[in-house]
Amino acid sequence: MRMLVLASVLVPTVSLAQPAPPPPPPPPGGGAPAYGAPAYGAQQDPWFFHQGMTFEANLGVGYVHLGESYMGQSVTTDTDAALAGADVGIGGWLNPQLAVTLRITGVQVKYTQMGMTYPTDGNLVHAMIGPNVQYWVSPNIWLGGGVGGSTFRLVGSNSCTGDQCGTNGFGFNLRAGYSFGSGGPHVFNISVESNTGFYSQSDGMGGSIDVTATGLAVLAGYQYL
Repeated sequence: MRMLVLASVLVPTVSLAQPAPPPPPPPPGGGAPAYGAPAYGAQQDPWFFHQGMTFEANLGVGYVHLGESYMGQSVTTDTDAALAGADVGIGGWLNPQLAVTLRITGVQVKYTQMGMTYPTDGNLVHAMIGPNVQYWVSPNIWLGGGVGGSTFRLVGSNSCTGDQCGTNGFGFNLRAGYSFGSGGPHVFNISVESNTGFYSQSDGMGGSIDVTATGLAVLAGYQYL
């Protein structure tokens, strides 16, 4: 009887002294653990969100420089403050450091005749659309560039119609930026970008006028990684 009483006292005590079972491993697939903690994969890998689709949009200010040549001679140049349009791009990741997107980018300048505003005034737009690459040097710093079709034209004016309003050509852009934070998938960034377009238009007398438009802008933006 004494042995039974002693056993009934010791068994629960020994049981309570056993170590607690280890916590469960993080859920597979990088899902968020309990209590709202960050995704396990994102804690371990700064490139965790660089997969699948990506989207970006930017807005900023800068300037545009125009250079014209006629019959091989430079005839006029002009530089003016500009508004960088709502640049947008959408595409996907080829690997965690390289994304390829289709991107629209450009600048616009308020156009006035002889320095005065007329009802026929509008906006001169220099824009480009084409494939663009974005290479991430680090989880925060990236470089980019691309080529594509470019357009230079007057919009929002009733002083011209159709081809009279502008011309099309080709161009390229280069850019560099810094993204704040690497937690993703939503990040904000600042960047600088240059867009250069090359255009040629007949003068109606057997010659041509060649125009080079270069826009430079400082942008603030958003990217879904």
